[in-house]
Amino acid sequence: MPIIPPYGFRVPERKAPPDVAGDLLKFGEDVRDEFQRVDADLLEITDTTIPRLETLASSVVVLDTINTGAGTNTTEFINIPQDYRDLIIVWQGASDGSGQLDSLALRFNGDSGNNYHSRLTRNLAAGGFQDNDGAGSNYTFSVLRAGYVGTLRSAGQIVIPNYAGSGQKFVTATNAAVGQAAGANIFCVNAAGRWLGTAPISSIRIWPSGQLWDGDPHITLLGLR
Repeated sequence: MPIIPPYGFRVPERKAPPDVAGDLLKFGEDVRDEFQRVDADLLEITDTTIPRLETLASSVVVLDTINTGAGTNTTEFINIPQDYRDLIIVWQGASDGSGQLDSLALRFNGDSGNNYHSRLTRNLAAGGFQDNDGAGSNYTFSVLRAGYVGTLRSAGQIVIPNYAGSGQKFVTATNAAVGQAAGANIFCVNAAGRWLGTAPISSIRIWPSGQLWDGDPHITLLGLR
């Protein structure tokens, strides 16, 4: 008779000739049954199962990715889960504009009103001077400008803390951008802004303001627990 140790895994008895195929089948069935039992217990206790528990235990989770969008300005994350603390967007792409740089626009929950304040700073191509970019005293726009998109290439990251909260949403961002002229047209960018809306953020549209993506962008949305 086979020996049955704790957890119910049957260990085959010693015999000659050994029934390897049969013993492996029994062991596989025992492992399957044990995982099903553990999953059932976890589901009853924690309302989740092992694969979901592994996801929940991760501190940083990829929520969505965008890898298409050439020639468009409609790239958008929708149905963003609300059970994370903060969001981070990691992006790279180029603008089809005719100059060296175009603003990177964000819009939350489809809000196209003048409900965004933002400020951009960057170096000038000729040297280390800073250029404050804005219009008017309150820097109010219909988009939140979260960086510059180079017409050759650019990459950066955007941080949105407490995106599911009930107050105004603040954004900080940094990126590097290179214009078509290359050479000295390498820009280090800092951006900051806020959305005056107070609803939890459930969608984020991101695109080169007033332009289209030149080639496919690569944009990743991360959730932080």
